[in-house]
Amino acid sequence: MPSSCKELRLAVVECLRASDCIAKQGYSPAECIRMPLKEQLPTQCQQLLHAYGECKRRNIDMRYRFRGNNVSLLINNIAV
Repeated sequence: MPSSCKELRLAVVECLRASDCIAKQGYSPAECIRMPLKEQLPTQCQQLLHAYGECKRRNIDMRYRFRGNNVSLLINNIAV
């Protein structure tokens, strides 16, 4: 995995671990990010998941590969 998305991935993992889906209901992280349960996640987790997907997509797009991902800006905007 490219190093530019690692911080975002760790933020997603921390958010999922703190969510009720895993902590109280006992679902696995893979189950929590799929559609029926994904809607029950906190808004911050949903935004982080979306930003992580965008980061991975941008690593494939050559325009962004040359410019670089601005992941630190995404994390700061979402984590507020």
